[in-house]
Order: sequence, then C-alpha cells, then structure tokens
Amino acid sequence: MSVFGVQNSGNPVFSNSAFGQQQSANPFSTQAQVGGSSSLGEAVARGTMTVGGAVNASFICLGLCIASAVGSTMLIPKESFFIPMIIGVIAYALGGLLLVFVPKIAPIFAPIAAVFMGVMVSGISQVYAAKMAGTKLGGATGSGVIYTATGITFAVLFSMLMAYKFQIIRATKTFYTIMGVASVGILLFCLASLGASLFGKALIDWNSPLGLGIAVVIALVAAFMLIVDFDMIEQGAAHGLPKHYEWVGAFGLLTTLVWLYISILRILAIVAGKRE
Repeated sequence: MSVFGVQNSGNPVFSNSAFGQQQSANPFSTQAQVGGSSSLGEAVARGTMTVGGAVNASFICLGLCIASAVGSTMLIPKESFFIPMIIGVIAYALGGLLLVFVPKIAPIFAPIAAVFMGVMVSGISQVYAAKMAGTKLGGATGSGVIYTATGITFAVLFSMLMAYKFQIIRATKTFYTIMGVASVGILLFCLASLGASLFGKALIDWNSPLGLGIAVVIALVAAFMLIVDFDMIEQGAAHGLPKHYEWVGAFGLLTTLVWLYISILRILAIVAGKRE
C-alpha cells in the first residue's frame, strides 16, 4: 500500500486511502514538501495534523484501551469472557476498516475502537493467565504473565522511540519494503493457521523450537513496525494533512502496540511452559 506516494506500510491503517497521494519529504521523494516549513502554531491555526496532536490522541486511545481492559477484567466473569471478546474483536476490526476508508470519522471512531480493543485484549490476556496460573511466571492467578508482558511492551516502545529519535534505526524505503513484505507474510500465516484450526488441525506446534522461533519473528516485526508508525505520524504532520489524521495515526500506533503485547504474551507462555 502506498503512503505519501512513495513508501509501503504493513499497517493497514496507514493505507493509500488514508493518506492519499501526497509526496514524502524524505530523500526518496522527488517532489517538494508540503507545509513542512510551517510552525506548530500555523499548523494548529490551519487545522492540520501536528506531531503533538497525534501524541495526545495516542495517549487518549491508549488510556481508553487500558481502562477498558482493566474494567472488563474486573466486571466480566472469566467463564463468560468468550462472547464479549469476540464482540470486541469484530467491533475493533470493523472500526479499523472504517478508519481506513473513511478517515474523517477517526476522531469519533478511534476512541470507540480503542475501547473495544481493550475488551479484546482483556479476553486474550485472561486466556493466557488461565494457562499460566500456578506457574512461576504467572503466579497463583496467572496475572503475573500479564504484568510482565505489559512491562516488556512499554520497554520496547520506549526503546524504539529512542532508536527512531536518534536515527539509530531509519525508516528508509528499503525498511518500509521489508516491513511490508514481512507483515503480509505474517497475515498469510495467520490466515492459514485459522483455516487449519477450523478443521481441527494445528499448522505448527507453538511449544516446539520452530513455534518459538516463529513467535519471536512475529514479535520482532511488530516491534520494528513501531518505527513505521512513528515515521507515518511525523511525515503526516510535515505534509500538513488534515487534523483528523492525528487520530488515524494514533489508532495505527495502538494497533501495533496491541499486536506486540499479544506476541510477547505468546513468547512468555511458550518459554514458561518449557521450564515447568
């Protein structure tokens, strides 16, 4: 999918339909930057996207997701979690598609989708907590694995943010291409796994060395996808996109964070299972 007419993203939120055909300010672009020299005050006055606005939107979406996850865990009995979790998955997926094709609704639907995402995250977390209950990592209730995965997720987020800020990792055209190919590969693998499960088969044994290796690769791709999200937000602000794209960027970043968190949960469960 084209972003700013140049780069490819593996994150469906940042598709061509969302960011249009504007040219990038990065070295791979052949056209002039649009609005890149404007001050923050001018951007706000024009009602265009700013990095600060995207950061604020990201904090709001993340806060709603966490509050929803905690509230769902406290209010919904574990034995009744399956249906709310499925509803959360469907509502989040539909919300994500709406943001891709109708980005103007992002300021309204991104927070709503974040709430449903929290329900989904809570349900998945409870599944892993139930499996890890009584283990050293999970503790008596299994909640230890949730706290550990959350801490690692935010540590990776901070590390990737610093790596991007100090240009230790650069979002080059090659980087975008690699991430796009990797993301499509993971999507196809997930669809194949889902198809196999419908017939009562397992595509791979997650507790095997191969399963652990695949889980690590998926987590690494999710971690590096954060670099893509950071760059998308910065490029969007540099090109003076409409202000509602702050929420599109925030939702894309939250999606990657949730993907990373779930990937880390899986790795912890596999490793802990081998040690028990």
